[in-house]
Amino acid sequence: MMKGKANTRFLYRTFGVAVALAFCLAPVSGQTTDSTPAAKPDNNIFTHLDLGVTLGTDGIALDLAAPIGDYVQMRLGFAYLPPFRMKTAFSAQLGDEPVSSDKFDKMAGMMKDLTGYTVDQNIDMIAEPTFWNGKLLFDVFPFQKKNWFFTAGIYVGPARVARAYNTTEDMPSLMAMSMYNNIYDKVLNEEPIITYNGTGIELPPAVNDKILSAGRMSVPVGYYRGTDERYRMVPNEEGMVKAEVIANIVRPYVGFGYRLPISRDQRTLFCFNAGVLCWGDPKLLTHDGTDLVHDVDRIQGQIGKYVDIVTAMKVYPILNVTFSRRLF
Repeated sequence: MMKGKANTRFLYRTFGVAVALAFCLAPVSGQTTDSTPAAKPDNNIFTHLDLGVTLGTDGIALDLAAPIGDYVQMRLGFAYLPPFRMKTAFSAQLGDEPVSSDKFDKMAGMMKDLTGYTVDQNIDMIAEPTFWNGKLLFDVFPFQKKNWFFTAGIYVGPARVARAYNTTEDMPSLMAMSMYNNIYDKVLNEEPIITYNGTGIELPPAVNDKILSAGRMSVPVGYYRGTDERYRMVPNEEGMVKAEVIANIVRPYVGFGYRLPISRDQRTLFCFNAGVLCWGDPKLLTHDGTDLVHDVDRIQGQIGKYVDIVTAMKVYPILNVTFSRRLF
């Protein structure tokens, strides 16, 4: 929690400094003294301001743009990607080897008696982006007509860019999994299941034998990198399984674009932008702190496909369109 607050404070400070430096340029560029003549109008420093609305892969954005020279424009904005949900699924497993559905159903019946919860072997998860950014960009117009331009700058946003968590419907199964594993550990360590007023309560030996032969319940994900040891995910203390994608807070951007007036007074512009957001080497952290990108390999199923996507995305593609209107 403290680390997250520190990252947030760093985020706001970084973007705040960028904004302050950008706006401090305006009064300095137009400052006059007795010995210094006023800037000439053709210097084109903050002589107009455009307000733009952008829609694209970085979300919905509002931008303010102003010239800082005859061939350079500064853009300051905020982009927010509305959350959308994708479903994935994984299977719970007893012990070290896959078990048949019949055997799992029999164990599920016993777990129902032990915990009061019905266990479903298939657990659904929801994945969604949590993506917003402040941005400071500089457009360079190398040609006389000033339609084509090249862009460089930074996006600044929270480290977490996506998350995944189990569905509400599967929480009883995960709670039952946690309760069963607690019972398994006590049986394995030959401890009483419950101790009340100094008296230990144990399960019948036949039930203990069934639990020990079945093994712990977990979600086998893959193998710890460079070993043959399985990484098995189990619910946290809240009875949930979670994961989040972590990227760099400060994200350099490079790209290009094309703009064109679409109104008679030349004050309304249409603009297309394309580029890449460099957010470093992302991590995919589970609730127990395991990085599925760097710590685990040989991941199978849908989880493996998502990990492959995260691993490959060292950069995030930006494609968007902007409609802007000159304010003055």
